[in-house]
Amino acid sequence: MKEEMRESPAGMSQFGLYQSCPRKWAFKYILGYVREGDTPEPLANGSAIHEGKRVFYETFDIDEAIARAVKVSKEYADSFPSIEIQKEKLKKIFMEWYKTYGKDEREKYQVISNETQNTVLLPNGTELTIRIDQVLRERETGHIFIFDTKSTGWSLEGTINENEFKAQSLLYIASVYRSNPEWLGSFRGWITDVMYSRVNYKKSGALSSISAKCQRSPAIMYTEEQCNSFLESLTSVTSEVAWANKNFKEGQPFNACFPMNRGSCRLFNRTCPYWQICFDDFKANDPPTEPYSLDPWKKEGIIQDVLSKIKV
Repeated sequence: MKEEMRESPAGMSQFGLYQSCPRKWAFKYILGYVREGDTPEPLANGSAIHEGKRVFYETFDIDEAIARAVKVSKEYADSFPSIEIQKEKLKKIFMEWYKTYGKDEREKYQVISNETQNTVLLPNGTELTIRIDQVLRERETGHIFIFDTKSTGWSLEGTINENEFKAQSLLYIASVYRSNPEWLGSFRGWITDVMYSRVNYKKSGALSSISAKCQRSPAIMYTEEQCNSFLESLTSVTSEVAWANKNFKEGQPFNACFPMNRGSCRLFNRTCPYWQICFDDFKANDPPTEPYSLDPWKKEGIIQDVLSKIKV
């Protein structure tokens, strides 16, 4: 399951990681170093919720959706303080979502696609892989929307407001202009489907309650010109990535090709998993040492295949 659910190394979030810290990106995608059991709890929880939502739109059975989400959580058990509390949290948030939206989904929407992968080709040859959660057609109006699930324990309203300014919505809407022109007469944009859940504890450390709320954003829409402008800026970022990789492969020092960003060493109360080796120098084929192992993406050569197609 973990293998199937992982996003391609040529996805939007990967190039976003490069902008956050080039060295962290290079550890993960050029050297291919990963640390087992280092999946953050929000990411593990999000993976479980996304898989549960995929099953729901395949079956419209909320019990099957919850069972699948729980199964995925068990595979990430080391990421949670308590797998039993995680199970209860999933049940609570899915039932809240079903009560708010899910019970009417089959009648209200036709599923056009469910967790499907697409590719956006940039002018410099970059093939960006995206995975759209759901594309749904409103039966009453015929309008088509992209639905993107976001799980959070931070803020319901804050997550909705934050996603209005994220690049992901621009990229996904751009993919419609590029790959699905037949939708354009009916396409009405991107909707963020936020599932908020939070575990509350007593002072003693015992479980007090589990909060769960759901909310959908108004549809966000961009013009084709706005999407094209965004893709041009993204092209420059991917060209920079390819240039740094080219220099590294030709023998330039790892630390010179991929500078560190000290502002990213600790984010959201989590220390970067590479901080222990961040100041060391590496060659292109240096094998990882404990506690790191080689990521399957590296073994398959996927990221190098993507970078080799970028014109620099």
